[in-house]
Amino acid sequence: MRALRFHAAKDLRLEEIAEPRQPGPGQVLVRNRFVGICGTDLHEYSYGPIFIPTEPHPFTGAHGPQVLGHEFGGVVEAVGAGVTSVAVGDRVSIQPLVMPRSGDYFADRGLFHLSPDLALVGLSWDGGGMAEAAVVNEYDVQKIPDDMTDEEAAVVEPTAVAVYACDRGGVTAGNSVLVTGAGPIGMLTLLAARAAGAAQLFVSDLNDARLELAKGVLPDVIAINPKRDKVGDVVRSLTEGQVGCDVAI
Repeated sequence: MRALRFHAAKDLRLEEIAEPRQPGPGQVLVRNRFVGICGTDLHEYSYGPIFIPTEPHPFTGAHGPQVLGHEFGGVVEAVGAGVTSVAVGDRVSIQPLVMPRSGDYFADRGLFHLSPDLALVGLSWDGGGMAEAAVVNEYDVQKIPDDMTDEEAAVVEPTAVAVYACDRGGVTAGNSVLVTGAGPIGMLTLLAARAAGAAQLFVSDLNDARLELAKGVLPDVIAINPKRDKVGDVVRSLTEGQVGCDVAI
């Protein structure tokens, strides 16, 4: 099958590699559909290896060359023994964290993402989204609703980043929220803040094209370019009591 693999900084190769193995117990074979390009992928391309192991990963055994891509979705093609949450033919989104599920201080407390043995599909795992198929663990797949598109399935993981940011920020109904940076994650964060009930939205960016895109998606967002205006002054002047926004992300 075709796959885009990282070999070294500025050295990505579109290659023919072997099809994934059949899924083992608790694993799922996914025929990939769409994949996002994360900022992490760009950093690996420009300066890596950063997260991609040069020696076998202590938990997964993975190392370069590495199939990239951790924002993706697809269709379940096969399931291993014991898999119950998805079936062949299900459309799924991939949640890429790979780590011990028990016998680890953090895993035993449900804090899987803090494990020192943490790995990620598409960075330190045998496979990724920038290939025609991938085998992942059952806990890494989430069945998506019928009305969600395959393209949207690939955006679930970065959207989770934005929703988590709003949760951590305590965004709630009626808040005023400033998001600095109007790239893809910034745009998703604006949408997540609005979904959480934010009444007044500000966004700052040095790129006017991104600010225009933000206003195209959310016409009432107040767009600020720090090259022309002081962000703090604009936010204070347009918030109640001139005290500034409730939450800045």
